[in-house]
This record gives sequence, C-alpha cells and structure tokens, in this order.
Amino acid sequence: MEEVQEDQLTLRWRMILGQDADPDKSIPLNDTEQGMDKTLSALYGQDKKGGLAGSKPFVNQWLGDIRNYFPEPIVAMMQKDAIDKIGIVPFLEHPDVLDNIVPDIQLAATLLQLKHAIPDHTRHTARIVIERMAQALKEKLQFPITQAVKLGIQRYQRQLSKKSKHIDWQRTIRHGLKNYDPILKQIVPEKIFGYNARQRKMKEIFIAIDQSGSMSESLVYSGIIGCILHQIQTLDTHLIVFDTSVVDLTELLDDPVELLFGAQLGGGTDILQAMKYTRQQIQKPKDSIVFMVTDLYDYDTDEKILQMAMGMKEEGIQLIVLLSINDKAQADYNKSLATMLIAADIKCMACTPDQFCDLLPGAIAV
Repeated sequence: MEEVQEDQLTLRWRMILGQDADPDKSIPLNDTEQGMDKTLSALYGQDKKGGLAGSKPFVNQWLGDIRNYFPEPIVAMMQKDAIDKIGIVPFLEHPDVLDNIVPDIQLAATLLQLKHAIPDHTRHTARIVIERMAQALKEKLQFPITQAVKLGIQRYQRQLSKKSKHIDWQRTIRHGLKNYDPILKQIVPEKIFGYNARQRKMKEIFIAIDQSGSMSESLVYSGIIGCILHQIQTLDTHLIVFDTSVVDLTELLDDPVELLFGAQLGGGTDILQAMKYTRQQIQKPKDSIVFMVTDLYDYDTDEKILQMAMGMKEEGIQLIVLLSINDKAQADYNKSLATMLIAADIKCMACTPDQFCDLLPGAIAV
C-alpha cells in the first residue's frame, strides 16, 4: 500500500516538474498520462523552440486536449496562463478555437481589457466568446437573483402591511366579509390589502461600477447582475460605469454583450463624481439602493467621499459598497476609507455572486 502511494507521489512530481526532470524516461507513463504531459509541456515546458506559439492549428488542438484531460476550473486556469504567455490573438485567429475555449470569467475580463488592441479580423470571435460567457453567467445567476428579489419584496410588503396608513380598509373588509365570526362579532381577514401595492413595492436599484483595470472581473459580474435585475418588473434598475468620467449604460441593460463592450476598462478613478451623478438620478431616495462597486482607490480625499456617502444615507438612500464581486470574494482595497465607511454604518464588503444574492433580500426589504 505504501509502495503504491509512493509511486503515485513520484508520478505526480514527474508531471509537475515536466520532461526535463526525467530525461531517461525512467518513470513509465500510460497513454493518458503521456497526453497530459504533452499538453503541460507545451505551456509550461522549457523548450523555447516549440510550445503554443508554434501555429494556430496547434493552439486549437491544445485547447481540445486540455478539456479532455483536466476539469473545467483547471482548463480555465491554463487558458489564462497561455494567454499571459503568448497573447490573446492566437486564441482568436482560428475559427475552430471557439469550439474548445471555455467561456471563463477571467478570459472575458481579459478580452474586455484588450478589446482596443484586438485586430479587426478577430473582433467577431472575441464578441462570440463574451456572448457565450454572458449567457452562461445569466443561466447560473438568473434563478438565485430572481428568488432573492422575490423574498425581499415579500418582506417589504409585510413591513408595509403593519402600517395602518397603508392599508386599504374598504377592500380588506369587503374581501374578509365571508370570514365574519358571529360569536366574536369580528371579521377575520385572510389578506390585508394596501394602497398602490405595485407602486409601493417598486425599488430603484443603481449599480455604479468602477472601470479601473483591477475591477475587471467585478465589472463583468456586476454587468450581468444588472441585466438580470433589469428584467424584474418590480425593480427600476440603472447601471453606471465610471473612471475619471461617468457613463450611464442603463439603455444597454437589455443586451449584456453591448453593455460589457460599452465599458472602458483601465484609467483613473473619480468616485465622488460617480456618487454625485448617481444621486442626481435618484427619484425616490427612501426607496433606492445604490451598489457602489469599487476598490475605493481615488484621487479625491477619503473625507470627501465619506461626507458624500453620509449625506446620501441621511436622505434615506441605502448605500452599499462592494469592494469586489468575484468567485473568491477577495479585493485589494483602500482600507482606510473602508474602515471609515463601516464606522459610519455604511455596508462595505467584498462578495461572491452567491453572497450578493444573500445580501439582496435584506437590502430590498428595508
């Protein structure tokens, strides 16, 4: 048993270290292991003459091979490493590459960052990759986001029903007459009706996204989330992107691909300007939620941004700062400003898409 485990460990190190670690081929590899070794060596090997940069057909074959030998998360990681090594263009120049590329969030973020450097003849391929990734994310997030909004609206309606001034007594009594109790001499209503229920349950959602290069994955996730929220009738969703200028992309929420390509990743950051613009668009402060997706690094002083945030809060606007939205809920962020915002009772956190769904019901119910 120990000998088998030792052999497996030796084989694992042989695969990690590559062909140069065993020039005499003393460690036997079966057909599958040889195939895995070949794909790994093409990307990570020390042979400068070969490798992935050799030809477009070989890139396509390599993409197919890694999908055969490795699980999808590893494939996505290897795609990223290959792009870092040889550039994005070889992945887009061959039409058949589309059949083998995994529509990964990091790949999409890379394409959006490099979209101006992508040659015209490969731009269509890049667009298809983004479209596939957007569709995959929508399918993954549509149900949990819709359910989270539904739960939040239900909580919000229950809060309204507790306030007598919002109750339509005439309709409530008429609907409840069938439940009159002659002994108690009371109507026991099955349902309490409120005035303008559809209007009152409406919430304004604003998603303002930092376009700096470090926020690329967060921008992709936030954009798709915005498109899903836009489809929900009970919400009035707006999406804004910003760097040193502010661009309102709300009109593109019906088309996630156009929305993502409408962003301009990279450049500086002016959070204060974005907050001011967002505040100007708000029609119902007490029924508004603003998600600021930013790492809080900015040219303005932290105190100015804090003052603006506190002013929005005093107006009844619910401000939530998301330092990142990515699969690991990790962010490099301005800790000083984040600490001040939290001290002012303004939510400030990094989250995964799933954690964002957990956050939504409570935000909507307020």
